[in-house]
Amino acid sequence: MAMMVVAPASEVTPGTSHLYEVDGVQVLLMQVDGEIRATAGLCTHAATLLGPFELLDDGLIECPSHGAVFDSSDGQLIEGPKCPALPVYPAEVDEQGMVRVALPAPEEQAPAEQDPFGGARSMSAWFANPGATPDQGS
Repeated sequence: MAMMVVAPASEVTPGTSHLYEVDGVQVLLMQVDGEIRATAGLCTHAATLLGPFELLDDGLIECPSHGAVFDSSDGQLIEGPKCPALPVYPAEVDEQGMVRVALPAPEEQAPAEQDPFGGARSMSAWFANPGATPDQGS
């Protein structure tokens, strides 16, 4: 895993999740009780984007598609359809006020961190060309 700059800490406001894409990985940042947390930005159930949305109480993240609820502190599924835990990444704020997150290399990503085809192609590329096949790239 490599520490990657994701966003200015000033953008990560309390109570709301903020979605970013870094090197093809969807990253969800949120601030809970003054702590910045980072998780995968795609639901492990249906690869639905998990932000930007209001957080539930205690930093819980709810998937808009099927109602899966995850704990942002450890990624555990709280309720909803059976699915794996949400990947959680170490996050820190550097001396320049930027949020840095330890992200996996594309070959280390769990399926929920990848696009609907199972590769590391970005969701924005998929939305731009949803009929493309995996071998057509992004």
